[in-house]
Amino acid sequence: MQSDIRVKDFHCNNCGAALNIPKNSKGKVVCPSCKTECIIEGLVKNAEIQAKENINSGIPLAADKLLLNQCVVNVLTDSACMPLDVLEKAVVISEEHICVPAYLYYCNAMASFTYEAGNLREHKTAIDLGDKTRIEKEQYTEWTQMSSTASTTATLVAAGNREYSGIIQRLYMHLDPGKLVDVEELDYPFDVNTVSYNLPQSAAFNEYIKPYVDSLLEEKAMESLQGKTYRNITMGGSNVQKDEIIRIFLGVYHIVYEYNGQRYSVYVTGDGQNYIYDDAPVDNQRQEMLNEKQAAMSSIKNNHKWFVWGMIICTVLALFTSGITLIGTVVCAVLYFKFKGDYKKQQATCQQDMDAFYAEAEQAKQNFLQQHRPLQGIYSVNN
Repeated sequence: MQSDIRVKDFHCNNCGAALNIPKNSKGKVVCPSCKTECIIEGLVKNAEIQAKENINSGIPLAADKLLLNQCVVNVLTDSACMPLDVLEKAVVISEEHICVPAYLYYCNAMASFTYEAGNLREHKTAIDLGDKTRIEKEQYTEWTQMSSTASTTATLVAAGNREYSGIIQRLYMHLDPGKLVDVEELDYPFDVNTVSYNLPQSAAFNEYIKPYVDSLLEEKAMESLQGKTYRNITMGGSNVQKDEIIRIFLGVYHIVYEYNGQRYSVYVTGDGQNYIYDDAPVDNQRQEMLNEKQAAMSSIKNNHKWFVWGMIICTVLALFTSGITLIGTVVCAVLYFKFKGDYKKQQATCQQDMDAFYAEAEQAKQNFLQQHRPLQGIYSVNN
């Protein structure tokens, strides 16, 4: 009788032969050498959830290692305050394959809102001057309580698993349904970690979808009032209809890299086109340098602003001061043009310092990219 042997790699644990895992194997593969039926836990769980939840489409894990490596490089170089050696010393230590069940909502929404509309009015007052009458006009704004409605449609995604709800919201909330592939083409690696549904669709809708749709309705309300004078806009209750809800699978890469003994995470969509992260290495000294340069630039601009206002005031006073009108005006003009020249020099010097700072980071990135090699770690090994 054939026995079930659970494997963690592409080889049969009974005879060691390489296993070719076809699409939709459902996690059960017969070894071509010893004919043992091998069970691949990740794919078995994936198939079980797919069948139980009636999932018929999703996003596969189809990004290649070069694209994933580029995502990490982009994260490492996202800040000009990155350590200049980060690309040389960062090591990618793991790549986890995750499949998250989710809901795709097709929404149609409407909300009422009230506001005060402003209309410009003119009040006329007749003043009797004896032999004639003078009419004085005064303009004012008349405010009128109004109401209207806003509507919108949206196609949005929310996770069906609470642990990954924040990640899915940031990576996939605005997923184009046209990118979904049929379940028969959902090719997940043998080591995929498929998490279960533990967030009901009503809870996912109320916590993630409805608040976002309400914000869209408020934007629509504001847009409808453009060009008008209004105040005190208040949104009323919204009615969000879920025209259709589809259950889908979403592939996510969880990449972990290490720099100077600290580990960082990057999450990437299954196609490698979008990624998120919460933290990345920063050189504190470079951060302080940038803060100082930005503060210096701000100080130069503020000093110039106050000097200009001072010159304007002094010039006006000189023009209306008896005896020193011409001399005062000339002195003010000389001081102004001298300060203006000094200001431009200081501004140019500060801007050059800023440009040099940003160029350092860009040069470090280009030096690495020109070597045409991946980051240290798992992407630097052919597998």
